[in-house]
Amino acid sequence: MATTVIAVGTMKVAQVPSRGQIFRSSNARSPNRVRTGAIKVQACGVCHSDAFTKEGLWPGVQYPRVPGHEVVGIIDEVGAGVSE
Repeated sequence: MATTVIAVGTMKVAQVPSRGQIFRSSNARSPNRVRTGAIKVQACGVCHSDAFTKEGLWPGVQYPRVPGHEVVGIIDEVGAGVSE
């Protein structure tokens, strides 16, 4: 079985610093992910689960939290060690 290696990078995110606060722009280190600038985000949706996260309505949610799992984009660059 082949092993896929993903480059490490920093990405700009919109995160909720703590319960009930507004989204804030931040740089997030992302091990085992496509590296910085490699995804050209075309759109990102905010759904009800993201709104519940922002308001602290999920039990046990930890902050800071980066919602936004509904992202559409194009991977246009990967690190030298990325095999797939």
